[in-house]
Amino acid sequence: MGGKYPIDYKGSTSFANTSICNAGNRYGYRYNINHPKIRPLYDAYKKRIGLAPHIHPTHVQRQHFESVIDRMIYKEGNHVQSSDPDGTPDP
Repeated sequence: MGGKYPIDYKGSTSFANTSICNAGNRYGYRYNINHPKIRPLYDAYKKRIGLAPHIHPTHVQRQHFESVIDRMIYKEGNHVQSSDPDGTPDP
């Protein structure tokens, strides 16, 4: 899936997830929003639903975002292009 690399955070070492998937997330979220392919989509989604960049989405909004990503992955796998001209996921 993806590797992990050590990061130093306030004196303790932890490991950053470099995978697009977020396996084992305690909240049940499947996608790593810090992944370079997911982050721009996440930021565009938040902007589209009217959230400021520093505000986290609700659990329901995050679940909806993940369902949008699921559909995008499915469409890409089936070579179907998004109908949205600017390429941002629909809320």
